[in-house]
Amino acid sequence: MKRGALALGLTSLSRSVKRQSLLLVGLTLVSLTGSACIPRDEAVTRVVGGRTQPGRYISVTAYFDYLRGAEAEAQGDLPAATAAYRRAIREDPNSPELWRRLATLDCQTGRPWQVSARAAIQLGPDYEPAWRAKALCHIKAGELTEAERALKRALSLDPTQEALASAFATLFRAQRKPREALAWLSAWVTWHPESVLGWRELRSVALELNDPASVSRADAALRALPRDPRAGLAPEPPPPDALERALAEGDLQRAQAAARALQLPAQEVARRAYLRGQTALAREQSRLLLAADPSCSDARVILLLLGDPHASRDLWAQPDPISPPFQALLDAALERAR
Repeated sequence: MKRGALALGLTSLSRSVKRQSLLLVGLTLVSLTGSACIPRDEAVTRVVGGRTQPGRYISVTAYFDYLRGAEAEAQGDLPAATAAYRRAIREDPNSPELWRRLATLDCQTGRPWQVSARAAIQLGPDYEPAWRAKALCHIKAGELTEAERALKRALSLDPTQEALASAFATLFRAQRKPREALAWLSAWVTWHPESVLGWRELRSVALELNDPASVSRADAALRALPRDPRAGLAPEPPPPDALERALAEGDLQRAQAAARALQLPAQEVARRAYLRGQTALAREQSRLLLAADPSCSDARVILLLLGDPHASRDLWAQPDPISPPFQALLDAALERAR
């Protein structure tokens, strides 16, 4: 058999296996959620991650059509995905995720999406993906005020959702505010240093702004992050004194990358800079942390010790407990003031 024919045969087999796998997943979900004779208005109990969770009944056919829609969407067959999601909705009209997926596809293909997005939010008012999908559709329609409102709601529901980094970058680009995009992404990756998507978005915006320093910062961060084992060997861990070396050279970006690679919290960069008397670095890192999360009490402590007015900003946020190393700094300063 020629190599081309063999490759074609393997590709066909792979697709067949994927379809069978989806069917098996659907049948497994059915077996976990109960039989098809359960009344629609009765609750069922599912086992998720070893824990039992009560939930509503979902029919076998709704699961099947959802899986077929997800497969078609992943393969880029949007008409088939839309048809499958519509069939699933007829069986399961109370699913915010199905309505969210339908709204997203309608938006991508230029069809009216507002009804689907509204249904997703009405069914799941605290469902972050529904608000994020609504925001992206508003951006596509040029309705930027509504998009910003929806994105802020999504952020309030799940501040750890990595996809928000890309969504906010998209919004700021549409608003023609690349500097704001860079500032927001800088704050995001300061608080979420493991966010590959966040660093990639930051690098992209920095390239648009012709900001080589920010590009280098993103490149260093991406190199320091663990890579997928399938992509090759992970980078060698840095020496234990990598953070101290970077601070000694006054290089905040390298210090941040070293802290990430050493799996140290981001506020440790500010604390060590403060202890070394490098007040400018301590202040800059603490301001970044506080911009990313106003509840970060550790950053507020450093700014308070430096007499920085940013220490009293955004006091509406519910403060996190002060961690012991920062409490020790504060106690020592109060003792000296007596």
